[in-house]
Amino acid sequence: LIKTWDDSLRFGFLDINGEVVVNMIYKDAIDFSEGLAAVRVEDKWGVINTQGDMVVHPKYFFISSFCKGVAIVCIQRNKKLYWGCIDRNGKEIIPIEFNKCESYSGEYILASIDDEYFYFNNKGESFFKQERNKLNKYLSFFKKLNIR
Repeated sequence: LIKTWDDSLRFGFLDINGEVVVNMIYKDAIDFSEGLAAVRVEDKWGVINTQGDMVVHPKYFFISSFCKGVAIVCIQRNKKLYWGCIDRNGKEIIPIEFNKCESYSGEYILASIDDEYFYFNNKGESFFKQERNKLNKYLSFFKKLNIR
């Protein structure tokens, strides 16, 4: 589907024939990925499917595109941002408590709290933890294995 918008800058989606499939009712939208798209309703982000059904209700400060069934999400509490991950159904698979989350080709997610770094697979299972001062050595190791 193709992202589009109207004169009032409301976003929706068209099919390849130019027919409206998802009405232009959203304040913002991210292109479809894996049959899902993040959309902003007022000041929160949720997720719709290709029929326009809301599959993850708007409650996030930010949602990334899905990659291998996982999206990075962010919430805001007391003016601070917290990051984690959800699956295609909106189930939290990595707790939304980290200072930062990054996805590496959908193969693994690097999440950090203060000076501790955690590696997760795309099922939300933690497989490695490292302190900041030793992190570069292990990032080099992962790059040599072509995991990144």
